[in-house]
Amino acid sequence: MVGRATELLQHGRLAEAEAIYRQVLQRRPDQLGARHMLGVLRIRGGRYDEACQELRAVLDARPDAAEAWSHLALALHALNLHLQNCAVIAEAHRVPGAIWSLGKTLIENAARSRAAG
Repeated sequence: MVGRATELLQHGRLAEAEAIYRQVLQRRPDQLGARHMLGVLRIRGGRYDEACQELRAVLDARPDAAEAWSHLALALHALNLHLQNCAVIAEAHRVPGAIWSLGKTLIENAARSRAAG
């Protein structure tokens, strides 16, 4: 189910993807992949506060989740929470691959923004 929701997310079908992620999390609140992707979905939908909540939950359970660190930094940046964002980046620096993931996420986000107009 998570794979299907992620496919929908990649095609911009946010409402459908969110419904599936929520359904998965209702059954299995510990399903970190679904929680992480729900955070990503909320970033894409401009719901940055909600994205931060989901991503922090992932990181509480798995502090080594490099991509979750980068997505959290992106959401905090969008909220103009620069001091918190610096703290997240500093913490992420300790996680192998997290800084690379952050750079990749920022590049992808910039490309998506350019394509949108």
